[in-house]
Amino acid sequence: MKNAKTFGKITAIAAALAALFTLTACQNGLAPGAAPNGGTTSSAVDIGRDAALSAALTDAGVAESDTDRLHVAEGNDDGRKFYDIEFTAASRSYDYEIASDGTILSSDVKTLSQPAAQSQAASAPSTSSQSAPAQNPVPASSAPAAASSTPATYNGPNYGANNGNGNGSGNRGSCSPALSLAEASQIVLARVPGATEQNLRIELDHDHDHDHGRCTYEGEIHYNGSEYEFELDANTGTVLEWSQEDA
Repeated sequence: MKNAKTFGKITAIAAALAALFTLTACQNGLAPGAAPNGGTTSSAVDIGRDAALSAALTDAGVAESDTDRLHVAEGNDDGRKFYDIEFTAASRSYDYEIASDGTILSSDVKTLSQPAAQSQAASAPSTSSQSAPAQNPVPASSAPAAASSTPATYNGPNYGANNGNGNGSGNRGSCSPALSLAEASQIVLARVPGATEQNLRIELDHDHDHDHGRCTYEGEIHYNGSEYEFELDANTGTVLEWSQEDA
């Protein structure tokens, strides 16, 4: 009889302790299986490069097969991973930042147009070739003297002075960029989180035969032991070339 009473008291005490533990947990706002202090045991979501590209193409309404100059790179902003995606399609340039969970952080769409310098250069020869011979012709005997007295004209690149941190501000040839030097600097610096203008060398370059007279910015970024070289379309902001070399 005494053993039965003792067992009953032990059971009652155990039930009371269990109820007290449950009440304390509820007051602390802890759900079953949750970590204290608002922690979580699940890992961060990362959809990957392919899924991030698919999200950008879907938002732009463009098929991957219709794109040109497609570029996908990973970035990090205060510990938050994102994907930088750029491509051109149907005379437009697209620039997306996609979070690792698939959220579109930013998007920029620009319409590509023919640089003004190219259209002027294309029309100039026809005017001069037709009108020049119709004017008063120079006799053959006096032509050599006139030619020798006219100084030669240099149409090569004209570099401006550096501003103290290696950034050239002069123009080359007849290039008239739509983007300012400051705007171009912001585009390339955004690709290297933490880098500033002190780490940047950028200049306007129009004298590139392989670009067919395209107006471009080119330069380098030296930051955190790495060297980045780039070439940027000075009218559309599209990054034409980008490379990274670790020291």
